[in-house]
Amino acid sequence: MSAAITRLRDGEVVASPARLANTFGSRLRGLLGRTGLAPREGLLISPCRDVHTCGMRFSIDLVFLDKELKIVRMIPKTRPWRFYRGGRQCQHVLEVASGTINRLRLVAGDQFELNEGAANV
Repeated sequence: MSAAITRLRDGEVVASPARLANTFGSRLRGLLGRTGLAPREGLLISPCRDVHTCGMRFSIDLVFLDKELKIVRMIPKTRPWRFYRGGRQCQHVLEVASGTINRLRLVAGDQFELNEGAANV
C-alpha cells in the first residue's frame, strides 16, 4: 500500500509515495534489491525499533518515530552493512533518500501525518 507522509507543523510532504512495510515479509525485505530512492520517496516500517542496511547498495536517512509519529531520533546518511537502533520509544522507522533530513530541516519532536492511499501529493 502507498501513502503520503506530511509534517503537521507546516504541511510539508516528507514522503510521497511512501510504501508501508507492515507485514513480516515486507519489513524483512525493506529496500533490499533497490538501487536508490527518489527524492521524496520513502518506506515506513511498522512496527519497528531497529534496522539494518546489510545488503543495501546506497545510503539512506533514518527517521525513528514514536507511536504518535513524532521524531524521537534521526540518523542521516547511513552506510551499507550497519545496524541502527531507534531506542525504547521508537515504534516506526521512516527510511528516506539520503539528504532528506537536512533538506527538510527535520527536528526531533516534529510530528507526521500518514495519509493512506494518497500518493504524489
